[in-house]
Amino acid sequence: MKKNIFVIGDLVIDHTVFVRIPTGSFQPATGEAVYKVIRRQDTAGGAANSARILSVLNEGHTYLWGVIGGSKWGSFRMILESSELLDNARSNIEFRGSQDETDAQMNTITRLILVEDSAALSGF
Repeated sequence: MKKNIFVIGDLVIDHTVFVRIPTGSFQPATGEAVYKVIRRQDTAGGAANSARILSVLNEGHTYLWGVIGGSKWGSFRMILESSELLDNARSNIEFRGSQDETDAQMNTITRLILVEDSAALSGF
């Protein structure tokens, strides 16, 4: 049975950076770690995580509402659409949020994921 689902909540951008420890000569400052960035991935997070899961499981429409702001990683709508491609959802999420009129920065959660072998990223 198809059901329409509404998800309302805080929206954030999950910014994931895949890194490895570089080989070769480098001189990090005392107490600082040095990483080589392999790739980065931005996904819609916060309440959008729930909406993304529901859009995969639900045959009906999934609606998402929340307040968004500016981001140096791109527009939230673009990041949400890219996330849907990763999720292989049955239907797209209908984003019905609103833009903060001050264009304040969106909250972004950044994670570093240490990858031991670049072959581990071949599935991405």
